[in-house]
Amino acid sequence: MGVAGTEAAEATASQSDVSCRGLRVSMPESGEARRGARGWIGLGRSSFRAVVQRVMHSWAGRSLQIGAVATVVDIGVLLVCVRVLKLPTPVGAAAGVAIGSTLAFFLNRRFAFRAEGTPVAGQAVRFIISTLIAMSIHAPLVGILADRLGVPVVVAKLIADVLVFSIGQLLALRFVVFRKPRENQAEQPPG
Repeated sequence: MGVAGTEAAEATASQSDVSCRGLRVSMPESGEARRGARGWIGLGRSSFRAVVQRVMHSWAGRSLQIGAVATVVDIGVLLVCVRVLKLPTPVGAAAGVAIGSTLAFFLNRRFAFRAEGTPVAGQAVRFIISTLIAMSIHAPLVGILADRLGVPVVVAKLIADVLVFSIGQLLALRFVVFRKPRENQAEQPPG
């Protein structure tokens, strides 16, 4: 192979070179290798997309989406209570959480945790208790932020929502309210 042949081979090889963080990696031209290279090199955007899709289809993702819908309802009730009915901010916040939480319970039961085949009474009691605990922290926090610190009421409510409901209540829903029965307990006869 002469100089011209070597230059042609290098030109062909450079067409299949892949650059990753400044490093050049030569890849064979076969279709299989190109698909593998795209999968490996494409870890950035397509992997992020896959992770986001996986999270959005998980119980946590579905529950957070339901929480977003319930929050919109919650804020609507809060604003009606505070601005139209002229109720105190903590009362409006509590009413909003009560109505939004009721909606969240039934949507979470149906869509996020898919617990329709289980008895609703125990779940409802555990949900009410966990929501009352969360509300006892949430309502005063909204009042402090809005009334004492001058934070706009919707912003104060959203801050309190993130602090109280996004993490604590989400975990309570998964591990307390809609907990799955343990397999080994169901198989053992009562002692």
